[in-house]
Amino acid sequence: MSSLDKKLIYDKMKSLYSFMEYFSPKQEELFIEGMFSRQFTPGSVLMEDGFSCNNIFFILDGSIRISRISEEGREVVLYRIHRGDFCLMTAYSIMTDTDFPAIAQVEEQTEVIALPAKVFKQILQENPQLQSFIFASSLNRLKDVIGVLENITFTGIKQRLAKFLIMLANERSSDKLKITHEQIALEIGSSREVISRTLKNLEEEGAVQLSRGRIQILSLESLKKIILL
Repeated sequence: MSSLDKKLIYDKMKSLYSFMEYFSPKQEELFIEGMFSRQFTPGSVLMEDGFSCNNIFFILDGSIRISRISEEGREVVLYRIHRGDFCLMTAYSIMTDTDFPAIAQVEEQTEVIALPAKVFKQILQENPQLQSFIFASSLNRLKDVIGVLENITFTGIKQRLAKFLIMLANERSSDKLKITHEQIALEIGSSREVISRTLKNLEEEGAVQLSRGRIQILSLESLKKIILL
């Protein structure tokens, strides 16, 4: 990137990341000199479990799924990061000098700004606003992960599935959902086989109607009652 391109992107980032308004001229110069842009297509893996983190990533556009995979090969989504977020896992790895502890996979066309670890550490030590931003982001992500763990540990698969279908219908403003059983399993921390059996059970109860790659909700009330069981 040219110096002009970097400055334009930096100004764009300031509208997304409020802590950048408090950078000193020296910190701003360090950030602009060190930053570089990367583009990722859907399905790309940004980072994998065990990778060494040399950069921290700020999300300008797109969506990235952060997940863990069990020894049995089951993937559990921890949270997602979008425009205006940054990859907390890379910050954690850089600050603790450890490898990346999860998988970061791109879900839609994504642009990130990467900042070398050395530059990030230097600015972090000097800038209390960046420190506060990291702390607040850590608490929010901890809340997300606790929610995932509580859902998997204390909620039955039928309730989790019903809750997910209602949430998806609300998000898409439609009772006709285009989604595979495998995608649902990924979202709620289960296996495709278990999801298929549970959906079949819901179909027999008249709550949904199944077809290839699609689910039609026939009775929201039935799904809501399942959540309350």
